[in-house]
Amino acid sequence: MKWQRPVGATSLNRIRETLRAILSLAVKQGLLTVNVAKLVELPPVIWPKPKAGPRS
Repeated sequence: MKWQRPVGATSLNRIRETLRAILSLAVKQGLLTVNVAKLVELPPVIWPKPKAGPRS
């Protein structure tokens, strides 16, 4: 949607980790056979480089 900001790489990793934890419990309880969240590959997080400030 137009008014929504795109989700960043860090947020995607946190969402994936939360999903993995929940689905792992479901696999242990026998509700699922495979944790599909483990199969998802996300792009690496690229940290922005700091800008150099004015020198005195």
